[in-house]
Amino acid sequence: MVRVIRPVDTRLVLRHVTGRLPGWIPFAMHFGLIGAYTGFVAIYAVPYLMATHHLSRVAAGGVESIAMLGSVLGGPLAGWVADRFGPARPAFLVALVALAGWLVLALWPEAPLVLTAGALSLTAVAAGGSMLTFAVVKAWFPPTEVGSATGLANTGGFVAAAVFPLVVGRLIADGWTVALLPGLGFTLVGLAATLAVRWWDGRTAVTLAGRA
Repeated sequence: MVRVIRPVDTRLVLRHVTGRLPGWIPFAMHFGLIGAYTGFVAIYAVPYLMATHHLSRVAAGGVESIAMLGSVLGGPLAGWVADRFGPARPAFLVALVALAGWLVLALWPEAPLVLTAGALSLTAVAAGGSMLTFAVVKAWFPPTEVGSATGLANTGGFVAAAVFPLVVGRLIADGWTVALLPGLGFTLVGLAATLAVRWWDGRTAVTLAGRA
């Protein structure tokens, strides 16, 4: 059987994706759940561990590497839960996990090393779980728009990953607590976005029920 691919109006698709709230909720969700983590582990995690726990560069890199294994587990675990309950509920839990990790990293920089490593692992698990963003996109958009919507959502994570190190660099002279407060802020954006996912799903369900 030959599948016929019908051309679509690209401008119309982009207007529909970027001109409506469902296009920007996944953007904010990916921005908040993975962006700060990516920017932190790429540049600041090792200096953070060296400064707050007096580790050597090699030891700090080892702790970071072990913690990053959480990102390998986060995606499949979140996906398994999403298969059973839909993406909205596990996405909210992923945001709470990320928030817990950032609370320790930012507000208790000299916590016991085991707790710090655990907090890093939580942010890594949440970063893996941020892939639920794309499950939300797939559920909300038709096949002709899902590619553009996925690209917009993915851009959110990259924007945050680029901005976060710049913000930390401006604040780091005031200490690690001040420097990492943006991590909490970014994560709260992601948390709000997961609540918006649940709100939009409920709004859509009510609309469909009214049409029935």
